[in-house]
Amino acid sequence: MLIFNCTEAASNFFSRVSKGKKVTPVGKPPSPVIEDDELGELDEQWLVHVITVQRKHVLFVIHVQTRYCMIFAGAKKRTLKVLSSGFPNVGSMA
Repeated sequence: MLIFNCTEAASNFFSRVSKGKKVTPVGKPPSPVIEDDELGELDEQWLVHVITVQRKHVLFVIHVQTRYCMIFAGAKKRTLKVLSSGFPNVGSMA
């Protein structure tokens, strides 16, 4: 299972406001510290952060254990669907 730990910036990026209420696909973490989460044998944790460069969103997805980082420039909100499906076709995010 893929677990995505989003920073506040990433959480705000994936959220939207509908009828005055914030709607977000991001849930609360099981524990306040990533290392305290109980993981199964096949679980992988990723840290997700978003910044803005020249009015374009840049998404950083970092594997917690190995610190392997993937950078998605020009990311859109639909990027979350691609991430949550386990990276089946990363090229379709643009």
